[in-house]
Parts: sequence; C-alpha cells; structure tokens
Amino acid sequence: MTMTDETVLVPTDEDILESLHALVRSNDQIRVSRNDFTYTVVNGVVKLVGHVRTPIVRRMFKDSVLQLAGVSAVDDTALYDDEAVLLAVGKVLPVGVRARINHGAVALSGTSADEIVANVGEIPGVRLVSFS
Repeated sequence: MTMTDETVLVPTDEDILESLHALVRSNDQIRVSRNDFTYTVVNGVVKLVGHVRTPIVRRMFKDSVLQLAGVSAVDDTALYDDEAVLLAVGKVLPVGVRARINHGAVALSGTSADEIVANVGEIPGVRLVSFS
C-alpha cells in the first residue's frame, strides 16, 4: 500500500492482485474455472481474460472484483461464458450438427464440413474446435 498526502492508504496493483488470488481461492464458482482465465492489474484497472461456465459466474466474478479495495474498473470484454458462446455457435450450425462446449473448446458432431469448423472458429470466445 502507498500513502497519499492525507495519510490514506491506497492499495497498489500488487495488493489488488493478492486480493484477486484470495477471491479466486475462496469462491467455488470462480475457482472451478481458474485454469481457464487470467487477470492483470494496471493502475487499479483489472482485466479479465478467458472463460467461465455461465453468465451468472461471469457477472458475479466481475461484481466481486469491483468490490475489492483499490479497483477502479474491470475490463471483462475478453472474459467469455460458455452459454453465450454456445448460443453464438448455434447460429452458424446447420441442421444435424450438434455442439458441446467446455471453457471455450467446442466439440461438434454430426455431418462434417470444413466450412462449419472454420465458421465456428471465428466466433469470439471460441478457443478450439473439434469435429467427431
């Protein structure tokens, strides 16, 4: 922590990172996805990148980070939830092709087509596409 002229303790980015680590360790919903996201702190702004399972967890994660001392903003534009990604994937799939998703990895099954795989691979939040 650093001190200002009025002797108010202001958390440093390192302090915020420690608080983030503690948050992830203490919250079961967030901890489940810990290997699938990263976070950085620059001047009190936290950037969340990666994948979580649901929009509820995504929102809870962002809201919890905003409550940490010293956090001025949260950029979660690169944090995706599987439900939203699966909805986007479904919009480009033809009839007969099914999709499953796990932290941004999409597994397709049904009629194979390279164009389908390419289209799904272009969707924001998709990190891997497989077809069986």
